[in-house]
Amino acid sequence: MAHRSNIVFSEGSSQSKAEDYVELEEQIGTIRRHRSEAGRSDLPFDIRAFASNLDDIKRCEEIGVTSINASPDANAKSTKDYFTDWIKQYADEVISKVS
Repeated sequence: MAHRSNIVFSEGSSQSKAEDYVELEEQIGTIRRHRSEAGRSDLPFDIRAFASNLDDIKRCEEIGVTSINASPDANAKSTKDYFTDWIKQYADEVISKVS
């Protein structure tokens, strides 16, 4: 999670590296608390997380994530065909269903 000063003074975003939704939700609570204590809770702030499927995206949205980063499996063989297939699958299974 970003340092407190980045959270308080940034008008940008914070990227979560939480291992699970409980930890992510706690981090979002901390971010909100720090911003509120600094009188900045009314300013725009983007909270980003990684999610690879529609269920994960919906759960992230429920707990306050505002942007999703998505990418193919980092451990997979990175070929042009693999990446192209991943994009098509992601478009069909996720993007087409997100409003």
